[in-house]
Amino acid sequence: MARAFAIICVVLCHSIEFAYSNVNYLNLSESSQIFRIFFFTISRLGVPIFLFLTGALILKKQIESDDDILKLYKKNLLPLFITIEIWNVIYNIFLGIIYGNFSIETLIYNILFFKQVDFTHMWYMPMILGMYIAVPFLAKIVKVFTLKSILIPLIINFLITMVLPSINIILSIFGLEQYSIILDISFLGGWYGVYIILGYYIANKNILKKINQVWIVCVMLVSFALTFAIQYISYKNNVPYDVWYNVITLFICSMCIFEMFTRVISKQKSNCFINVSKYISQISLAIFFMHELFLKLFVDKISFNKLINPVETFILFITSMGLSVISIYVLSKIKFLRKYLYIIKN
Repeated sequence: MARAFAIICVVLCHSIEFAYSNVNYLNLSESSQIFRIFFFTISRLGVPIFLFLTGALILKKQIESDDDILKLYKKNLLPLFITIEIWNVIYNIFLGIIYGNFSIETLIYNILFFKQVDFTHMWYMPMILGMYIAVPFLAKIVKVFTLKSILIPLIINFLITMVLPSINIILSIFGLEQYSIILDISFLGGWYGVYIILGYYIANKNILKKINQVWIVCVMLVSFALTFAIQYISYKNNVPYDVWYNVITLFICSMCIFEMFTRVISKQKSNCFINVSKYISQISLAIFFMHELFLKLFVDKISFNKLINPVETFILFITSMGLSVISIYVLSKIKFLRKYLYIIKN
């Protein structure tokens, strides 16, 4: 359910970005402005949930020897690397067909990770590959040491990569001086590392289970409202800001949602909702790769001038999501594509 929720948020995020890509926010009606910020804030919850899941599932693997590390690389890292490279080729060919600007040089740069392919969602792939290189060692650390033992580097990382940027956003809105720090903590994994480590402890060590569910929901709603407010006020002050994943209020909101997912217990073995969630979860990576192909195709080749932006958003979301699922269902019947293009596991 968490993974299905996350990929729906990701597709929604990109649908909003495409629908509002050529629009001056200040020229929008008040209701359209609120719609955009509200649903964009919801959509930004996808990546945090994916990162929490990565920590919850990958870090719990038992790493006891060199063979375990190599096995994890072979089973998780290598297939993902191969699939990313395949999609780098597909994306370059697609852009060449649509825009007529195919370049061997650009393709080589994309394959070698010198340059990101011209699809906005692909920033995530090099990041997650880098994290996968480190997770075997991190998986060992979290099992040998308690959360208390790693709390100091975790807090330092959290303060510098999340709290400070959040403060700077507020300062920028009111035209005040922003602050930076020269302490190099890149070895700690940045804000990605905070999500991944806490994902493990939330799901496997139950560090939030003693907190009453009512409080979890209240904190989630308040942090969501604050995340919305930060963006709304920033636009009203002519300092446009679309929330990023290192903002503390979004982090807290997504953490509460992830905790809620860990408390969900299905009393039925199967029903329509569970079956749909399972299937969407199973093909979530495939949807991640497929959906922007349809979004680019629709936005560049179909005129939406007569539609208001909220309607365009939902049309883009439903069509890109629907066509992605249908095409994946059909193409995944081919074993090679199922394994290497989509990494769909039985």
